Amino acid sequence: MKRLFLTGVLAGSSLLFLIPAAHAADASSSAAALPALDVLTKSLLDKQKALSALRHQYTYTEHEIQRDRSADGKITREDKFDYEIKYVKDHTISRILKKNDAALAGDEQASEDARVQKQIDEASRTPVPASTVENVLNATKVTDVKRLTYKNVKALELDFEPRDGYAPKDKAEQLFSHLSGKMIVDEDSGDMMHIDAKVATAMKVLGGIAGELDVGSSLVIDTTLVNNEVRIASNEKRRILARKLLARTDTEYEISYSGYKKVGN
Repeated sequence: MKRLFLTGVLAGSSLLFLIPAAHAADASSSAAALPALDVLTKSLLDKQKALSALRHQYTYTEHEIQRDRSADGKITREDKFDYEIKYVKDHTISRILKKNDAALAGDEQASEDARVQKQIDEASRTPVPASTVENVLNATKVTDVKRLTYKNVKALELDFEPRDGYAPKDKAEQLFSHLSGKMIVDEDSGDMMHIDAKVATAMKVLGGIAGELDVGSSLVIDTTLVNNEVRIASNEKRRILARKLLARTDTEYEISYSGYKKVGN
């Protein structure tokens, strides 16, 4: 079971890499001019903390399939996991409920209990992670913005790419500072609806000691509106191409989410 550094970063951003999926978005023209990019960026950033506070009131289930592929594209390993997702002190806490459709037992359960407790302990002493929208706007350069109608919602599509010379403040920003792609947000709420991004520049993990994330690694996330108040991930695909020494790995994650339940304020 490989819950990699990158996977953890993405989960913390409500987020979490795979083969980009095409999205259907009907472009629409608007007579109203878009605000200046710096004004638009500030407006979107200002809305994120309230959205995160709503999102962190929910618990839900993550269904994940992990596949390792060989150099010729053949699947060499496939595992399925069901996770309970909840928030503790605004940090994402994931607990394995099932592996390959069976409950954990014995040493596996003890190891998972220890892993979950470590997440909870770290939540008490580490800063609250930023949202995906915050990471994109802070760690990349937005090159274009346009209005469109996406799934019958008035939306903004932002094109972004790595920002030259940017010094990331944390691991999540480090990851996003290597991404290029498109992000679609609800124009009224500022909540993220869709992101489709690829690693545009190779990224060293732990200074290269843990290897390097290769160009071509990718991330696609779609969200759904829950209780008509906040968007939470509904489907996600990741592909992680990595190198360590002379070894190259190709792992894909196919993820869906369900059972959203509001548990508190």
